[in-house]
Amino acid sequence: MDFFKSKQTLHRYPTDFLIGDLLVKAGVISQAKLDEAIKLSGAKHLQLGQMLIMSGAINAAQLQAAVDSGKAKYDGELAARCIDDIRNRSCDQLSNRLSANCDQAAEGSTPSGGDCSYDVECKGAAFCKFDASCPGKCTERQPAGGGCEKSDHCQDGLVCGDSQACVKPKLTGEACGGGVEPDCGPLLLCVGDDAGSSKTGTCKAFSEVFGGQAGAECEYATGALCTPGLTCVYDALPPAKGKCAAPVASGAACKRLSIPGSCPAAEYCDGPATSLDGTCKALPGPGEKCVKVLDDDKCAAYARCQGGTCVALQANGGPCTSAGVCYSETCAKGSCKVNACQ
Repeated sequence: MDFFKSKQTLHRYPTDFLIGDLLVKAGVISQAKLDEAIKLSGAKHLQLGQMLIMSGAINAAQLQAAVDSGKAKYDGELAARCIDDIRNRSCDQLSNRLSANCDQAAEGSTPSGGDCSYDVECKGAAFCKFDASCPGKCTERQPAGGGCEKSDHCQDGLVCGDSQACVKPKLTGEACGGGVEPDCGPLLLCVGDDAGSSKTGTCKAFSEVFGGQAGAECEYATGALCTPGLTCVYDALPPAKGKCAAPVASGAACKRLSIPGSCPAAEYCDGPATSLDGTCKALPGPGEKCVKVLDDDKCAAYARCQGGTCVALQANGGPCTSAGVCYSETCAKGSCKVNACQ
C-alpha cells in the first residue's frame, strides 16, 4: 500500500549545467543518478565529475568523451547565465524545463525528425525517441496526452503519468495517485492513495504532512507525520497511532514499524516478522541476501536487489538482468547500456 509518496524530481542544481546536464542528455546516466551524485559531491566536497567516477556512474573515458564530443556545442557564457537562471527559480517553477540559456549551453544540431542515438544530438528542446527500431528520431517534447517514458519528454508544467502520457500534476487539495489520477506537483505529497485498490489520495504540502513534534501522535494513513529529524514510531499495528520520537543509535533496539526508519541511514530494524521489536543492523551489501523493510527489498547504498541477492550498481558494460541495477537504468542483452540502441 502506498501510504504517501512524492514523485517530484530534483530537477537541477547550479553545478550540473556542465558535465551533469551533458551526460544526462547523452543518456550516459539517468537524471536520478545525477541528482544522487550532486548531493553526494556537495556532502563530500568533491567535484561532480569526481563523484560520478567514484560512484561508478561513469568512467573517465566516458567523461572525457562527453566533453570532447563534437555532437554538442558548448557555450561557457550561456552556461554562466544558466547558473543565474537556476538561482532565481521559484518553487512553482520546479516542474518547468531548464531555461533557454541552459538548453543552448550544450546543444545538438539534429533537427526534429532526424536520426539520433542520444538526446544531446537533438536541436533545441527535442529529445531522442526510440520506438521499435534503431536509430531513434529527434522528437519535440509532448503536449498533454502525448506519449512519454519520463517527464523530460513532456512540455513545461507537465509530467509523465502512470499511463505513460503527459499530464498536468495535481495541486494542493486535489485528488491524486491511486493509479487513477496524476501525481502531485513539486513540493507536494499524495496522502492516502492506494494503487492496489485504485483509491485516490489528496495532495498536501510537505509542511502540512511533516509537522508533528516530539511526543505528538502521528499516523501515516492520514498523512500526519513528524517534523524532519523525528520518526513516527508504532508500538502496535494500525489502526493504533504512533508517536513522534528521535531516531535511535547504531545497533540499538528499534521498532520495525517506524516512518521513516528509526535506525541510522545505513542500517535497518531487523526482527522476527511476528514482532514489531528489533535491533538496528547494517543493510546488506553486494553478494548478501536482500532484506525486507516494510515489504520492500533493501540493500546498502550503491547496491540493488536482484533475484533475492544484493548486487553492486553497474556502470555501462556491466552485467545485469534488470534495469534497476544499472546506473543508466537501461539493461539490454545482459549488460548495462547508455540506451537500447547502443
